[in-house]
Amino acid sequence: MKKIISVLLAAITALTVLCAIPFTSSAASYATNYTSYPAPTRTLVYRSPIIKGNDVKYFQCAINYLISKGKLNASKLDVDGSFGPACKNAVIIFQRTYGLTADASFGPASRAKMASALSDASRTSNSVYNLVWPTVSRTIVGKYGTHGSLRSSGARYHSGIDIRASVGTNCYAAADGVVIMCKTADDSVGTIGGRGRYVVIYHSNGNFSSLYEHLNTVDVRVGSTVRAGQKIGTTGNSGWKSYRTHYDPHLHFGLMNGRMTDMGYDLWTVPGRTYNGKTYVNRTFDPDPSYNASLRYTYK
Repeated sequence: MKKIISVLLAAITALTVLCAIPFTSSAASYATNYTSYPAPTRTLVYRSPIIKGNDVKYFQCAINYLISKGKLNASKLDVDGSFGPACKNAVIIFQRTYGLTADASFGPASRAKMASALSDASRTSNSVYNLVWPTVSRTIVGKYGTHGSLRSSGARYHSGIDIRASVGTNCYAAADGVVIMCKTADDSVGTIGGRGRYVVIYHSNGNFSSLYEHLNTVDVRVGSTVRAGQKIGTTGNSGWKSYRTHYDPHLHFGLMNGRMTDMGYDLWTVPGRTYNGKTYVNRTFDPDPSYNASLRYTYK
């Protein structure tokens, strides 16, 4: 009996000690909210000592987001802010998926491609926009984003497409909507001078905005209700003098998710870079039907 009591007392003592030890959850976090963290400005690579920081959390969330949208076939990452072996493997898979050199280094090229991939994934894959092509010309002389070239000394990508159009050619609204911004006078003062005369239309039946720049004349005003295919002005060559000197007359046509709230809303910023002292979140998508299968255009 004494032996049994001793065993029981020993067991009770052991259980008491175990209960006093605090336990912490080791459940992984597979968060996808990459906008909660700053985009990387440095190259992320697996090395010793391990790279850590909120920019690593951005990368981990971004990878998880692409996976959740079916844009990447990989294992989700624990959002712990440490760039370990799993992150290295995710970089390689990302680079192979998006046509980059698989060097396992999340550098400038990978960061730029990530911005493009996140923008594409942010739109519902089943969304189809039925639009009117904004002018009679179909010749695209300036491509969008990663299909085009860097602008502003590498601070941003081309945020729309340039369509060749002679001065005075009609410019049409891409869809039904309300004019929420416009500029009717051409000047080269301030941040937005290079845009020249422009019109921004918000299309609530689809929750997107369209932008028309370098116009010669503007026929609408803020608050004007427009119909798809309605003339809103004429194309031209307005804007900074460098635009008039180095470019033929053209229409810059851009599309953005949501309601445009300021004239920096359409900037396609390279991750980690700022433009005019402010960092913008990319909300644009490619207006070129050659690259964007979600667009259905009617042509004049």
